[in-house]
Amino acid sequence: MERAISGYPSIDKPWLRYYSEKSRDTIIPECSIYEFIWRNNKDFPNDIALIFFDRKITYGQLFREIDRTAAAFLNLGIKKGDIVVIMALNQPEVVYTIYALNKIGAIACMINVLSSVDEIEHYLQEGNPKWFITLDLFVEKAYEAAKRTSIRKLVCMPLFNSCSAVKKVAYRLKVKKHQRDDFTLYWNDMFKNINHLDAFIEKHDPHGCSIIGHTGGTTGLPKGVMLSDVAFNSIATHYDNAFVHQRQETLLNIIVPFAIYGLTVNLHMPLSLGMKVVLIPKVDQTTTDRLILKHKPNYVISVPMYWNSVVSSDKIRDLSFLKIAAAGGSDISVEQVKQLNTVFQKFHAKTEFLIGYGMSEVGATACSQMNGCTKLGSVGIPLVKNIVSAFDPDTLEEMQYMQVGEICISGPSLMIGYIDNQEETKAIIKTHRDGKKWIHTGDLGYIDEDGFVFIQGRLKRIYITEYNGALSKIFPDRIEKTILKNEEIEECCVVCYASSENHYKPVVYATLRNNLTKAENIESEIKKICEKELPEYDQPVSIHFLSSMPTTAVGKIDYRELEKRAQELYALSPGCGD
Repeated sequence: MERAISGYPSIDKPWLRYYSEKSRDTIIPECSIYEFIWRNNKDFPNDIALIFFDRKITYGQLFREIDRTAAAFLNLGIKKGDIVVIMALNQPEVVYTIYALNKIGAIACMINVLSSVDEIEHYLQEGNPKWFITLDLFVEKAYEAAKRTSIRKLVCMPLFNSCSAVKKVAYRLKVKKHQRDDFTLYWNDMFKNINHLDAFIEKHDPHGCSIIGHTGGTTGLPKGVMLSDVAFNSIATHYDNAFVHQRQETLLNIIVPFAIYGLTVNLHMPLSLGMKVVLIPKVDQTTTDRLILKHKPNYVISVPMYWNSVVSSDKIRDLSFLKIAAAGGSDISVEQVKQLNTVFQKFHAKTEFLIGYGMSEVGATACSQMNGCTKLGSVGIPLVKNIVSAFDPDTLEEMQYMQVGEICISGPSLMIGYIDNQEETKAIIKTHRDGKKWIHTGDLGYIDEDGFVFIQGRLKRIYITEYNGALSKIFPDRIEKTILKNEEIEECCVVCYASSENHYKPVVYATLRNNLTKAENIESEIKKICEKELPEYDQPVSIHFLSSMPTTAVGKIDYRELEKRAQELYALSPGCGD
C-alpha cells in the first residue's frame, strides 16, 4: 500500500498496508447471525462448540438446542420483530436463546444482572417487550419489576441446567425457590408439547435491529444500542481474516453476555470460526490466571483488570498455548503492557499483549493491535472495513496526522441508533461532508502516519475552572497519565469538585500494586511529579488510595461514583464541563 499522500487519514487509510489483499477484499455476509454460524459449522456436527463446567456441547447439539428453543418461543407466541429481554450470565441456555430468537426474527435485548428493580422496569418499557427471561438467581427482583409493566410472561432460567445431576442438585439447594404462578414459566416447562422445527428460519432484514445491548452507564442510565446482523458479522469476518486460526482452538469467555463486547468478540466471533468457547458465568478478577491454567485457551480477550492476576501470578509455568491475549474497554498503562509482555516472553506465549478500542455503539470493537502490528501507547489500527479519524468537534473538519481532535468512527458495525431515543442518536451519529455516517466517540486523540490510533482523554471529562481571573480547562486524563508514571500506581482516576462557583479542584483516587503501607511515601512522590509537570490549576488537592476501583458492568472505572465520593467528602456539588 502507498504511504500517506493527502495528509488525511480517512482518505489515505494508511492502516490498510497491514492487511492482506484477501482481508481488504472480503465481503461481509448479509445474513442473520444464526445463518452465519450455521453455514460455517453445519458440516462439523461433532466439533465442540461450548464448554460449561463438566459439559461439552457439540455444534450438532448446539443447533438442535437452538431449534428446540426456537420452537418453544414460537409456541409461546413470540414472533418476528418482538423484543425479548434477557437478564442472565454466561451459560449454554443464553447462547441457545440469542440464536433461537434470531432464527425466528425476534430481537434479544440484553440487560445487566446487577440492575435495580427500577432500572429493570425502565428496560422493560424500552420498545414495549412482552417476554422477559431471567436467571433464577435474580427472579425475585425481575418478578417485581415485570409486574409493573406490560410483560406477559416471565421465564425463569436455571444456571446449572446444562450440568451434571450432582451439580444441579447442589445448586437447587442453594437457590431460593420462587412461588409458581400463571405469570412465571420455568425454563424446562417451556419445552412441553412443542413441535420440533428443524429448518424454520424467518427471513428478515440483516441491516435491521437484531440485538439490543446497553452502554456502560458511566454518564447516566445505560442507553439501548440497536445493532444489526451485519454489524455482528462484520466483526466476525474481520477477525476471520485478520489472524491465523484453526477450527477447534479454544477461547476463554470471561466477559458477561450483557456487555456487547462479550457478544460480538467473545461469542459470535469464535462460534463463527468453529472454535470451542469456554463459558464462565462469574469471574473474579483475581483468578484469571487460574482459569487460563485450567483451560489452556488459545485466545483470551477481556478487560484490563482481569490481567492483573496474570502479572502477579506465582502459578504460571507455561503459556505456550496462548496465541492472542488482548484487552479493550478501558485504559491500560504502558507499564502494565510491558509487564504482561515480560510474562508472555518468559513463559513462551505466542503473542504480545494486544490493545483494542471501541464502544458499544460500534459493536464494542473498532480498532485493534495485531501480533507484529503494535505501537506502545496506541489502541491499534482500524478494523479492515472501518475508517477512524480525528475531527474538530465544533466544525467537523478532519484533522491531519498527529493533530488532536475528537475520534470518530465510520464502518459496517455502526449501531442503528438508541432505542426510543432519537435525540441521543442524533447527538452521536452525524453525517459528515463526505456523506458517511460517523459515530462521535467523545474521546480525544489522533492518528499517526502509519494509521495507528492514539487516545488522549475524554472530550466530556473536561472541567472548566476559573483560576487567577482566567478560565482554564482541567483534563483529568492528563493528570492521570502524569501520576501513572509512578510504577507503584496500578490504577488512577481523577475527578473534580466545586470549591465555589466556576472554581473546580482535582481529587485523585488510586490503587497500589503492593500493600497500602507505602501510601504515605507514594503520596509525597505523586505531589512532587505533579508540581513538576502540571500547571497550578491541575495540582491535586487530595490523594485517596483504594483497595479497588469502583467499576461499571463492563469493567470501566466508574468515575461518576468517584465524583459522588468527592462531593460527599467536600460537601459541595461536583462540576463537570460536559
